[in-house]
Amino acid sequence: MQLKSVLLLLSGIMLVQFSMGQQRVTRRGSQPGNAPGKQYDPLFRLEQFQGRWQEVKRTTSKSKESVPFTDTLLLKFERDKVEIKDAISMRVSMRGTAQMEAPNFLIAAGDEFMVKYADTQKIVLDDGEYLKELHKTKLFYYETFGKETVVADTLNSPVKVEQKNLWGKWTIYRRQALAGSVSEEAVVIKSIEVFPGDVTGSAEGEVIFYKTDITESAPCKIIFGDNNILVITEMHTWEFSTYKADGKEFVFGEKGRLVYYAKKL
Repeated sequence: MQLKSVLLLLSGIMLVQFSMGQQRVTRRGSQPGNAPGKQYDPLFRLEQFQGRWQEVKRTTSKSKESVPFTDTLLLKFERDKVEIKDAISMRVSMRGTAQMEAPNFLIAAGDEFMVKYADTQKIVLDDGEYLKELHKTKLFYYETFGKETVVADTLNSPVKVEQKNLWGKWTIYRRQALAGSVSEEAVVIKSIEVFPGDVTGSAEGEVIFYKTDITESAPCKIIFGDNNILVITEMHTWEFSTYKADGKEFVFGEKGRLVYYAKKL
């Protein structure tokens, strides 16, 4: 009887060992039986972001309401490196590597953004709280503003412009100012959009501007004169002479003080 009990015990041990030997061996931390998921390529490439990008508009991620801001986002990409500048102090706040992760995430010096839109001239980044619209630029505005001078005879006399030649959105790519002629408190235009219409002599539009690094956008009314335009918002009014408007480039401003050079997006 005792021998029979011993034999039954040994048989049970052998069955347990055999059963354990039939189980799949897995790496620690992995789930048995789960095949690895399919890997997808990112929707955007890092090559699309090369160069300088300057924030021109900010809206809330949820309500899409436009909000004023002082911490203008400035990004400069060089291959797989990126600099993130603080537009208030104009110093480099972060410098590091840049990479894209599927499906549409941009990792820039440790910060993560969701890329909502990207083309050759505009990107829209979502940081979880705000949608930040950035436009590509050859130089950041602080790199040229107030450093170039306008020679009096470099511009022709003001000319009358055709309204239809101004339809669309114009982004400032260059500013010229006589040294000391523009104060730090001046309201400076970043872009202006003229909506198509059939009213002779005036049009509706939108203007994006900044003052002491606070960027805002506002609806505006544009009045066309003989060789000038009047841009009117609820808070500000500008009168500009018009020097060129051929449908591709728009040059306007105050000769001898501040002149804007704009191209259509």
